[in-house]
Amino acid sequence: MDIRIRPDGPNSVGLHSLLVWRTGDLVSENYWSSYGPEDTHILNSVTKTVGATLTGVAVRDGLVDLDDFVADRLSQSLGPHDDLRRAIRVRHLLTMTSGISWPQYGPNNVSDSMGQSPDWVEFILQRPMAAEPGSVTNYSNGDAHLLGVLLQLATGQSLLDYGRRVLFDPLGIKSATWDLDPQGFSIGSATLSLRPRDLVTLGQLYLNQGRWHGTQVVPADWIGLCLTPHVEMATAGGAAGYGYSWWIYPDRGLVEAWGGAGQRIGVLPDLDTVVVMTGDIPDDRPRSPLACSVYDQLV
Repeated sequence: MDIRIRPDGPNSVGLHSLLVWRTGDLVSENYWSSYGPEDTHILNSVTKTVGATLTGVAVRDGLVDLDDFVADRLSQSLGPHDDLRRAIRVRHLLTMTSGISWPQYGPNNVSDSMGQSPDWVEFILQRPMAAEPGSVTNYSNGDAHLLGVLLQLATGQSLLDYGRRVLFDPLGIKSATWDLDPQGFSIGSATLSLRPRDLVTLGQLYLNQGRWHGTQVVPADWIGLCLTPHVEMATAGGAAGYGYSWWIYPDRGLVEAWGGAGQRIGVLPDLDTVVVMTGDIPDDRPRSPLACSVYDQLV
């Protein structure tokens, strides 16, 4: 398959890889900027999608429940508006509806302040509450990191070690690395690195309803929950449905794991197709012109 795109063309400066898997074959595989098949790539917010996938395994095994109160799982003080904060459940973190005030974009990006703090969980829990949990959707690295910490406390392992045991090793993924916060927790919002080919494997797992080579690695009902639009998420390119860390585009027959600067796993179930992109594209966003131009060629 010839995907007609130039990495130096409009809206595509900084593209590092583009892979297309369709109906059993890797039909297109391209790399730029000195990247190759064995090079790992930091995934930014695609990390959240992997975290949501691991949460489903923990739910299956009875280690976590969607209705668990986050405060009951954490030992830190809760900060202002304790009553509201005590109402935050695991499901709110998955859909980014915790209600914790978290300006994610612009010059006052709270994630940057979190990154400079000595205790990230304490920083998140001391943020003011902006809304009742479950009432407002707001894209938040804070919610994702809290979910990751909760999962690590529930499993007794880092996200990397737990991921190796229940997800990466069963899928044959050996390349994973995952950075830690100052307290030694794997960062739930970002910093997982994998090879682009490993992202293709993750896309196939979702195409196959959680099965891999005859083994149910992730429960099929959890895959369904991840790919169901539970809320609507605002983006610069227009609102989109949002599942458990998956962006949902019914008009394109597409679900997408997206990470800043151009990281993507696009799954098109009707076409039995997975599209993976990595890059360093500063102005990339959901519904980007580059991604749309690629998906348009696959129909």
